[in-house]
Amino acid sequence: IKNKTEITYIKQTFMRKIIAKKMEESWKIPAFTLVKNIGIDTLLTYRKELSLKVSITAILAYVIAKALIKRPEMNGIYEDGVVGLGKNVNLGIAMDTPDGLIVPNIFHAESMQILEIHKTLIELKGQQKMKKLTPDLFMNGTFTLTNLGMMGVNSFRALINPPQIGILSIGNIQKQF
Repeated sequence: IKNKTEITYIKQTFMRKIIAKKMEESWKIPAFTLVKNIGIDTLLTYRKELSLKVSITAILAYVIAKALIKRPEMNGIYEDGVVGLGKNVNLGIAMDTPDGLIVPNIFHAESMQILEIHKTLIELKGQQKMKKLTPDLFMNGTFTLTNLGMMGVNSFRALINPPQIGILSIGNIQKQF
């Protein structure tokens, strides 16, 4: 064949195999996507008033954890045809790494203050860079937050992290005219 190219196959790491399996599982989950622009002026003002500069992701994680306590039907898992609702919010935070997408959890996020969540996110990022994240950090999540706003992405359809029943994707902050 005239336009045939040689293919080089790359052996997948254990981590890449797990990521591929989870993504394949996620595509099988019936899901729908809603896109809504919201005003976050109050959130940005609050951020400026904090004693320490925290990330938008940390503030959103805090707000989501509090909201999930008020809407417990979104805080849980679906396994073997049964919905299980979490008593605590174990909030998965999607992180891009050189090895692929990972989702470690902030356990009991509903009981944490914003600065605690911020520090936990910094610790998770540090552990990830040193490849020190332990398997238990990826288990028992009840909801996931994924934020691509800092990469200039306006909106996107996030894949649910099975067996969780929900995920919130956040795009970039834009001035509304």
